[in-house]
Amino acid sequence: MAPAKVEAEGSVSASTRSGASAEGRANASGKDQPMRRWAPERNMFELGVWGGVLVMNREHELYDPRVAPHLRYRPAAFDLGLRFAYFPLRWLGGELEVGVMPTRNDADARTTLYTVRGHGIFQLPWWRLTPFLVVGGGGMGVASRPSALGNDIDASFHWGPGAKFFINRWLAVRLDLRHLVGARRVVNNGAASHFEALLGLSVTLGRGKDGGSGSSGASDSGGDPDHDGFYGEDDRCPEEAGVYPHGCPGSDGDGDGVADESDECPEQPGPGPRGCPAADADGDTVADTEDKCPQEPGAKPDGCPPDTDDDGVPDPKDGCVDVAGDPPSGCPPDADGDGVSDATDECVKKPETHNGYEDEDGCPDEVPEKLTGVTGVMPGITFETNSAKITKESRPTLDQTVAVLKANPKYDVTIEGHTDDRGSREHNLALSQKRADAVADYLVKHGVSSDRVHTRGMGPDKPVADNSIAEGRAQNRRIEFKLRKRVGRRKGAR
Repeated sequence: MAPAKVEAEGSVSASTRSGASAEGRANASGKDQPMRRWAPERNMFELGVWGGVLVMNREHELYDPRVAPHLRYRPAAFDLGLRFAYFPLRWLGGELEVGVMPTRNDADARTTLYTVRGHGIFQLPWWRLTPFLVVGGGGMGVASRPSALGNDIDASFHWGPGAKFFINRWLAVRLDLRHLVGARRVVNNGAASHFEALLGLSVTLGRGKDGGSGSSGASDSGGDPDHDGFYGEDDRCPEEAGVYPHGCPGSDGDGDGVADESDECPEQPGPGPRGCPAADADGDTVADTEDKCPQEPGAKPDGCPPDTDDDGVPDPKDGCVDVAGDPPSGCPPDADGDGVSDATDECVKKPETHNGYEDEDGCPDEVPEKLTGVTGVMPGITFETNSAKITKESRPTLDQTVAVLKANPKYDVTIEGHTDDRGSREHNLALSQKRADAVADYLVKHGVSSDRVHTRGMGPDKPVADNSIAEGRAQNRRIEFKLRKRVGRRKGAR
C-alpha cells in the first residue's frame, strides 16, 4: 500500500517546464559536476613557472672535449624555468620553455645546465583536471669553466605525460614527467636518456567572458565552442550548435531558439524560456492577457496565487493554508500565538512547543528520549540537485529513523518537504512533494507500515532563513519529521 499523502499547499502540477526553475537550470548546467568547472577552452593562453628535478645520464655528451675531461654530473639537479603556451583548440596547443639547472660535476666544480625547447601539447579538455602529453625538441647545453666541463650545446628530443588542475578562472597547477633524449658520450655513439619531474603554476588568460561563474547560471567550465549562445556547462552538446534549454540539436518548429519539447507555444515564435510571444510581467508562465493577477506570480489557469482555504489570503502569505482565517495572517484566532487556532488548541493559554512532536495539540511538551533524533528538521537527509533522488549520505539518518519508528509502533510520522524560493512556486511545490514521497517510500520499503507514514509538500511557503543568501537557501531546503500518537493521543483540555 502506498503511503498516505496530505495535499500540498496549493494546486500542484507533477511536471513543470524545465526552464521555470533556477534550481533546474543549475542541474542542467552541471553544477553538481565540479570536476567539469574551468575546463580548457579555445584560444586560451598559459604563462607559467616551474621547479623540479633533472636526473642526468652518466654517459652524457654535454661537455667540451677540447678543453675538459668527461665528468659526471651530480645525480640530481634543481630545475627552474618559464613557459608560455597558446591553445587554438581545446585539445591542442603549442608551448615554449626556457630553463636553467645549476649543479656540480664529480670534481665539485660549479656548472649550469640550460635548455630552450618547444613542444606540442595534446590534452583531454573535458575536465578541470586535464591529462596531457607533450612531444617536442630543442637544445640542451652547459655553461662552465674550461676546467669543469666547458661550454657545449646539443640538440635534444623530449616527450612525457602530465596533468593540469585548474584551480579557478585564472590559476592552474601542473605536473610534468619528461623523458629527455640527447647525444651519448663520444660522437655517433647513440642516445642518452635523462629524466625530469616538474611542478608548476600557470596563469590562464583568454577565457570567454562567460567562461565560468560559480555563483550564477553562466557556465563554470568555459566558452561557447559551437557558437550557439550556450556557454560551458550550460551546453550539454558543446561541439554541436543547439537550442534552449540544453544547447543540443532539436526540433524548433517556430524557429525561436526554444526546442519544441520546452516551448509552450511551439507554433508561435517567442523568447525563452517559455517560447511564447505574449507579455508576462510577473513571469508565472500565464500571459498577461489571461492573467487576473498580472503583477503577482501565480499559477494556471488564472495566474493568481492559489488560496487553498478560500479565505482571501493567498497561500504564499497565508500562515494557515488549510484553515480559513483572517487577514493579514490568514489564520483563525490564536490567543497564545503558537500557530494552533483556539478552536483546536488544547492549551489555549500555553503555547505549543514546536519540536516535531505532537505539534498539532497546541500544548507545550518535550520529545521523549526514545524518539530523539527523528523529530523536527532532519539535516542528514539530502537530495541530488533539482531531484527527488536521495543521496547515499542520507542512508544512516534514514536507517536510524526506521529503527526508531519500528521500535515505537504507536506513533505516526508526517514527512514535510521544503524548498527555497528559486524558480516557480508550482515547480517547488511539486519537487517538495516528490522528495517527501521519496523519504516515505524508503521508510516503507525498510519495514515501516505504510498507514503510519504521511507526506506533505510545502514548497517555499515555510522558510526558516533568508532566501536572499546562499546559506539561508540551504537551510530552507529541508525535510522535517513530525510525530504524533496513533491512538489515545488527545490530552485533556488545559
